[in-house]
Amino acid sequence: MHEPTFAEIIHKSTELLKNNFKSLIAVSLFAAIVQQLCQVYLIQLGLNKVLQVASEQGVQAVQDSIPSSTMITIGLIFVVVGLVELISCAVYMVYANESWQGKKVSILSSLQNVIKVLPVLIITTILIKFVCGIFLMGILFFVGILLYALFLIYMPVVLLEKKGVFQSLKQCVNLSKCAYFKNVGITVFTFIALMIPSIVSMLLNQSDGLGFGIEQVVSVFLSALVYPWVSIIILGQYYALKAKQANLSE
Repeated sequence: MHEPTFAEIIHKSTELLKNNFKSLIAVSLFAAIVQQLCQVYLIQLGLNKVLQVASEQGVQAVQDSIPSSTMITIGLIFVVVGLVELISCAVYMVYANESWQGKKVSILSSLQNVIKVLPVLIITTILIKFVCGIFLMGILFFVGILLYALFLIYMPVVLLEKKGVFQSLKQCVNLSKCAYFKNVGITVFTFIALMIPSIVSMLLNQSDGLGFGIEQVVSVFLSALVYPWVSIIILGQYYALKAKQANLSE
């Protein structure tokens, strides 16, 4: 069985995105706009003040000075943002998987397939993000990258193999061990790619003479391009690891 190289995965992912551009960009634009609106609303609710009080005076001061209703609203918005990102990325993968195999597919059918495994997908995502996030947010960032590389393909495993939470985690490790350092490289590559919209937006925000929220518009469109592309790349790596595992077992 042919094991796609990194270059082949990038080429195929770009080709799939181009061939299904209208459908995927519609979903990704919707997700990016919803997330951007949520970010604006969070600022209006005083998220910056909450972060400032927490950093200067501690969590207890936040509880004393910020109304509980505001904190609950902020928490709910973060949940909405997380769900929109998770579901949209899952839709990209299911849609791309069918397209990769030459099958006819629609966004609606892809969404229906995602909803069927959504509880498992949510729980698996929370576990991985929590454990790896402990390292990624601290001085042990590189350790977090190495750990996350073991679970890089968790989403296609859950979506396509329809296993339970712990079975999916075990399958991720089993597959990732077949080409772990390649997984690490793709993990770093995808992390950098996902940072591009924020970096470009930040640079535009610091430039003189740019108004009318141009940085938000650019961030939305870049996110709409990058997120489906990265999702398809991860799907491609899943295929590569499955092929590698099959070759090793022969």
